[in-house]
Amino acid sequence: MADNPLYEDKELFNRIAGGDEGAFGDLYYRYLPRLVPFIREITKSELSTEELIQDVFVRVWLHRDRLTGIVSPRAWLYKIASGVAFNYLHRKAIGERVMAEVARRSDHSTPEIMPELTMRELQTIVNEAIIAMPDRRRQVYELSRREGLSIEQIAGRLGLSPNTVRNTLGHALAFIRERLENSGYILPALILSWML
Repeated sequence: MADNPLYEDKELFNRIAGGDEGAFGDLYYRYLPRLVPFIREITKSELSTEELIQDVFVRVWLHRDRLTGIVSPRAWLYKIASGVAFNYLHRKAIGERVMAEVARRSDHSTPEIMPELTMRELQTIVNEAIIAMPDRRRQVYELSRREGLSIEQIAGRLGLSPNTVRNTLGHALAFIRERLENSGYILPALILSWML
């Protein structure tokens, strides 16, 4: 490789796109020391940073078919890392609101709210619901909620009408809410705000 970091990163991306696990390892060790302090600065959490770094690189591998079209690999990686970090902060803030609401309702002896509700339990149910969705519904949900794309961007990427994307997303959210309610978590307004 030439002594040009941009060229080297693009070469790694091209090799990863072809399924080269060695190149993926090279990219991981090249960017790990840069992304760890970047994510830690956003989240202020050492433990969460370790989990989020893994999430960043899982996304790289899962979306490797798109890597050859990335003009600036470094900028793209930082965009993914910042998205993952800010999504974590968003989930954490909503989780704290959910827990405060559970505590408030528990103080008033509301029987339909389980006092041992935890963010991890909620996330597990949500993740299981996402896995159980039909492929297209899961794809639309993940593009919206995990990649932060707008209805129009998803429609353009998948070749669907914005109306179809909107309806599919509505079905996905209703499916997740149903799974949560079936598991005994009766917090529809709060849970929906968490996922929106």
